[in-house]
Amino acid sequence: MDAFANLSHTIAELKEALAVRGDERAVALARARAEALAAQLGPMLEVAEALARNELAVAVARAAHERSAVSDASHTAFEVTLRGERLRAEVAESQRKTLEQQLAKLRSTSVSRVEALEEEVEALLSPLRGEVAKSLYEARRQSLTAEIEAAKAQRERLEVLLKPSGTVMSEIECARDASLIDAALERETELAERLAETQAR
Repeated sequence: MDAFANLSHTIAELKEALAVRGDERAVALARARAEALAAQLGPMLEVAEALARNELAVAVARAAHERSAVSDASHTAFEVTLRGERLRAEVAESQRKTLEQQLAKLRSTSVSRVEALEEEVEALLSPLRGEVAKSLYEARRQSLTAEIEAAKAQRERLEVLLKPSGTVMSEIECARDASLIDAALERETELAERLAETQAR
């Protein structure tokens, strides 16, 4: 790490200033640099320790997997554990994708809302502002209504698709399905709120 090399070099300069030159200004500058670099090392060491712990955990997990792979394949405990880890990974991946989709929708929604507000401002400044504003309102209301209907249909399809069918599901599987339905419901609710805002204007 560059900070370690810089600190070592600064310490060497400090020793030289103290022992050879006797330059008080150089000593003060070197000491200040050493203190600043030492302060930087704290967070770096924390990150390095966290990475080391993570690498150790990965190595332990890999070793455990390799030991299990060469052991008797009939060990159901390992199979259950492996299945649980796989499901946890699926839930985490599903939640990550959901968050990415929500972020993309938020960005898209923000852009479209700004554009819509700009159109409204232009309409209000227009001599025909009454007619233009009314047409803009009606177009937005119809668009939001169509989006709400589509979101509702998607949620209902998910509810039917993910409806328990007699198969015993684990807690993780249930959580995964619930997160998908919750994301669809949240989208539907967001659109309904936007429609209410539009109608209130």
